Amino acid sequence: MRGGGKMGGFTLVELLVVIAIIGILIALLLPAVQAAREAARRMQCTNQMRQLALACHTFVDAHKRFPNSSHSINLCMNPTRTNNWTPVTGGSSNMNWELRDRLSYICDLLPFIEQTALYSDVNERALSRADYLSMYPWADKYGDVPSPWVSKISGLVCPSDKAAVAPSDLGVNSYRACGGDLAPYGYWVTSNRGVFSAGCKNNEAVDFSIAFEGIIDGTSNTLLLSEAVIGIRIAQQDDSIKGGVAASVDSGPDGWIWTPAACFARKGAAGRLVPPVTTSGGQSSGRRWGDSVHLFTQFHASLPPNAPSCARSGNNEDSTLMTANSHHTGGVNAALADASVRFVSETIASRNLDQTVSQSYGGPAIYGVWAELASRNGGESTALP
Repeated sequence: MRGGGKMGGFTLVELLVVIAIIGILIALLLPAVQAAREAARRMQCTNQMRQLALACHTFVDAHKRFPNSSHSINLCMNPTRTNNWTPVTGGSSNMNWELRDRLSYICDLLPFIEQTALYSDVNERALSRADYLSMYPWADKYGDVPSPWVSKISGLVCPSDKAAVAPSDLGVNSYRACGGDLAPYGYWVTSNRGVFSAGCKNNEAVDFSIAFEGIIDGTSNTLLLSEAVIGIRIAQQDDSIKGGVAASVDSGPDGWIWTPAACFARKGAAGRLVPPVTTSGGQSSGRRWGDSVHLFTQFHASLPPNAPSCARSGNNEDSTLMTANSHHTGGVNAALADASVRFVSETIASRNLDQTVSQSYGGPAIYGVWAELASRNGGESTALP
């Protein structure tokens, strides 16, 4: 400068102070930004669940009953046979029964969630094949032809779920049908205490489906859907409470039903399961939207949200008590039978977890408020707090 003056500017110390202040402001702002993003994801998750609940209502309008959680009346029978529950010819009888047993409630709902073409693919092409054993909901191909089960349905995945899904993976699912308030008997069958029921039981040619008049406790007091985190592809590596399954939980008096307390005890530190975890089974939690097995499309309210899920053996498909869980902070979204969606805290009251009842139990739910909401006719008429 003229006159011998010096150019003004910041000193190194001043620059460091400014950078430090900017860093502090960013650190303070980042959690707020992340919280806002999660709030937006949770809102989208809520809207998607509401659409599924409304699809159930539309299904009831069309069919006078709710979709089946297994043994679908619409899809799993062979209409060319006199006795619709007779196994198809060829293969083992157990595998043939599984063909009809293992199509999920989502399969019934496809035409009502803008997936009519996919429903036709399942109904007209897959189920009409002579080789029935090739169309199980875990088949990625029928020969050289991609199966319907590989289809990815964006409305079935909660945006908060961080699951990695490859193009060749089977389609995944975050939203689960309520399988009632009791621990499961068998690995796909649902108790008749919830809104979703099997189309038949024990291979009987009887429709056990539920309509609105079967919800004695009131549609605003009865669970319809909730969510569960989609597990990683390789089940034996997943020891997380959200997405993993604890293995070899003690069986109850009849060899199948354990007390919820035995499963709850597998809750470890830092969001991990107390080992062992399941080491066999075809896939992880939520990894097949077309499969009615508890692991993939159902949940049970024997335990409150974000508690562990547990299997009777080391196989994650074997009599698995699947709890509702999510990556939302502190709880899960849940749709009631009136199609409203609420956020339910993981601290919702539970009790009597050390007790067990048989699948034929017909009284009030015994495991707390969450379980009372899962029972459609227990006489509790409990509302969400």
